[in-house]
Amino acid sequence: MALSVHAGPSPVHHVIVRVMDDGIGIAEHDLERIFHRFERLDHPGRPAAAGGSGIGLTIARGIARAHGGDITAQSAGLGKGATFTLRLPQEPAPEGGMSGHQVSR
Repeated sequence: MALSVHAGPSPVHHVIVRVMDDGIGIAEHDLERIFHRFERLDHPGRPAAAGGSGIGLTIARGIARAHGGDITAQSAGLGKGATFTLRLPQEPAPEGGMSGHQVSR
């Protein structure tokens, strides 16, 4: 699994987060279906039925879109892993504020 984070090009700056894996992959016809509510895909190569209710990606996409961004998925096909990309608009830091990540404790 790999993770990358970078800023997108102008004129609209975005923060782009990509998560790539070499897992079971996603068939092309399922790439949009995985974002549908309660959608759970069965794969013959998966050793056991996956848990969950099939709403995680729906919720994640809803949150991303509510913030002016999106989540997409790409895969070269079954057995070839997948890449999930989160894009969120990057707003300039307020005057005197910090840019980048800020963690509060």
